[in-house]
Amino acid sequence: MEIMVTLTRDDIIRQLADGQINLSGADLSTLDLTALDLTAVTLSGAILAGANLSGATLVGTDLSGADLTGANLTGADLTGATLRGARLRKSILSGAVLIGAKLDDTNDQTHADLTGADLSYANLMGAHMRGTDLTSATAQGAILTGACLNQANLTKAVLSGSDLSGADLSYAKFIKADLQEADLSNANLAWTDFTGADLTGALLKGVDLIYTILTGAVMYDIKLKGDDLVRAQKAGAQLGRIPSDKAKRSPTSHRRWKLW
Repeated sequence: MEIMVTLTRDDIIRQLADGQINLSGADLSTLDLTALDLTAVTLSGAILAGANLSGATLVGTDLSGADLTGANLTGADLTGATLRGARLRKSILSGAVLIGAKLDDTNDQTHADLTGADLSYANLMGAHMRGTDLTSATAQGAILTGACLNQANLTKAVLSGSDLSGADLSYAKFIKADLQEADLSNANLAWTDFTGADLTGALLKGVDLIYTILTGAVMYDIKLKGDDLVRAQKAGAQLGRIPSDKAKRSPTSHRRWKLW
């Protein structure tokens, strides 16, 4: 039977100074841990509910299975951190850096605040992010395969080259988002709002656009047909081949995705 250890901020600072980096299962709920350097510390299964980790350094930290419900991670550096199975419900990660972080199969990120967060190349496969605020977040190249982003707000988010295949994006907002060359194949796009979004070269294989909002969306280099083409035209979407001036600015790619 695992014994839960309750620690204070001073206890943690003392242990870090002594080179102890295993805090798995510790009860750190509601603690002030602002600006602490917790690089490579093991916090698996720890309780950090309501803790203040703003500005903390958590590079390579193991937070697998940790309870971060309502925790404040504003501006924290979570580069390469492991958050598999962690609970992030209503946590605040505004401006946090999660480059290369592993958040796949997180238990609950419902209504978490990730505004302006950097999730570039992060693994969020199967993550539960219903209603999460990702306004202006960067998730370039992120893996979101099978993730639940129902009702999430991704207004002005950068998701170019990301993998959203099979994801539940119903009722999500991608207003003015950058989804160039993103993989949206087999995603649920019911009432998804792509108003003004850039979907140039995106992969839309197997999707149903019947209730998708495409007002003013940029959809260059995507081959639409039938009812999908009519809906896109009525919505004022920009269709056809990539204009030469845009091709020079567009991110990488040898790929040219199509809607089959």
